[in-house]
Amino acid sequence: MNIKSKTLKNPVRADDLNTYHSGDLGLYVLRTLKAFLNSAASPDSADNIPYRRKGTSLKENVPCKANDGPSPATVATQYLLHDQSRVIQDFEDAASPSNIDSSEMRQLSALTKREEFQTWLREDSSKATKLLIHGGLDDDSSTLSALSYLCARIPMEYLRKARTGIICLHYFCSLQRARRDHPAGAFDIARSLCGQLLTHAELASAFDLSFLDEKWLRGIREEQSFVKTCQLFLRLLKQLDGRKKAMMVFCFIDSISLYETGKLRHDTERLFSSLEEYSKSQRRRQRGKRPKLIFKLLVTDAMATGYVRKYFRRKGEMIDMDEGDERDDDVDLDVLYG
Repeated sequence: MNIKSKTLKNPVRADDLNTYHSGDLGLYVLRTLKAFLNSAASPDSADNIPYRRKGTSLKENVPCKANDGPSPATVATQYLLHDQSRVIQDFEDAASPSNIDSSEMRQLSALTKREEFQTWLREDSSKATKLLIHGGLDDDSSTLSALSYLCARIPMEYLRKARTGIICLHYFCSLQRARRDHPAGAFDIARSLCGQLLTHAELASAFDLSFLDEKWLRGIREEQSFVKTCQLFLRLLKQLDGRKKAMMVFCFIDSISLYETGKLRHDTERLFSSLEEYSKSQRRRQRGKRPKLIFKLLVTDAMATGYVRKYFRRKGEMIDMDEGDERDDDVDLDVLYG
């Protein structure tokens, strides 16, 4: 499934990209992605965590050696109630363009040629670290949009090119909200992003989690502390920034307007305020030197965002699809191969 294929040049044939077809390379990509996102966490549920008496440290009860018991990363993901199988399922659902019509594919094609998008996507662009794309694809009849597909397509292309040192995190608000048994809100976004980092095959053993004492973990699980969960995510990113090996972390959050309504708005604004502060600190650390970690945030929504947009004020940080654009037939992700 070459990016320059006739299928993408002809949006009417978008259905031909069905990733579930047995002969399609897309299925191979998704299977490879499962290995790429393979969970390092124990299959046991959070309720099976061994009881720890008060005053006993996490380090004493959960040694890092696998032979002696679950690792700290495993325990942390259990307290986060993280389910990596749902993360993979959401990705697979978003990666199938079967619900995208030809008009939306043309809009998506034009979007990928926008200067703001190309600059954000480029690996060597450490200054363009966040981008909001919203509006222009308002379709209440579908849970996923063409922008959801874009959020899945970018990791697929990086993986297809066997790029190393690139980590992709994703969260699809519409799919999470559709689950009646699952909480929807910014707390769940932060919790999922933490879980994806901690269960990543390349990273799970790299984190120093000695700061995660029992009080912190119980605050995340029992009190559902939004602040502690956000702090955990930022501390994990900072640890990646301290690694000798250069790394890029892509973070995709789709359909964010669903989490801007009612009581959900407050935590959503707090989450993006925290991410904005992190981006500022990242820019300050990068002055005059090559960064070890580049954190690239892409936030998308088929409809207009009401509050999140204020955290994307810098030039080139927002694309409003409602403003109109020249439409084309070819999705351009060639910048991935530069």
